[in-house]
Amino acid sequence: MKNKFLFGLLLLSSTSTFAMIDQEGVIHLSGYIYSATCELDINNQGPKDVGVNMGRYPTSSFSKIGDEVGGEGGFGDIKVSLKNCPATGDLAVSFNGSTVAGNNEILSLDQAATGDTAQGLGVHIYSDNDLSKPLNLDGSQAIKTTVTNSAEHEEGFVARYVSTAETVESGEANATLNFRVTYK
Repeated sequence: MKNKFLFGLLLLSSTSTFAMIDQEGVIHLSGYIYSATCELDINNQGPKDVGVNMGRYPTSSFSKIGDEVGGEGGFGDIKVSLKNCPATGDLAVSFNGSTVAGNNEILSLDQAATGDTAQGLGVHIYSDNDLSKPLNLDGSQAIKTTVTNSAEHEEGFVARYVSTAETVESGEANATLNFRVTYK
């Protein structure tokens, strides 16, 4: 009798303990394949030969050596944008150009084709995060940033006219600034 009871118990329990799952689904895989380099854009004008409007100012705005004018209201803004980059990397931006003799922080003005070049002026370039100290313009100083969790990044800079003489004379006040951007 005991054997019949155990056999019945075994038969009863074996039919109810096995359950099956039959279900289907979809797994979506996503990612992005990027080129070895980022896409560079300066002031929404592309990566090269960019124009920056510095504005127009009277000579009376400069009363002594070191007076600065500009860099407000969008004038003198330089926006370096990177797009479609690896999500993490180190960005470095540096500038160089022809500087005033003895001062690698002041960019010299270009000689105007008409011969009508402003006198007693140069250009300072600042990181828009620190308007207290102009950047060296000999290529030796790079503004460095570590980019994390972003395929896009922007660094801002500001250009301002600075007087290099007691008297500033009117004329074209154009300058040429070279840049180097590295992202790795």
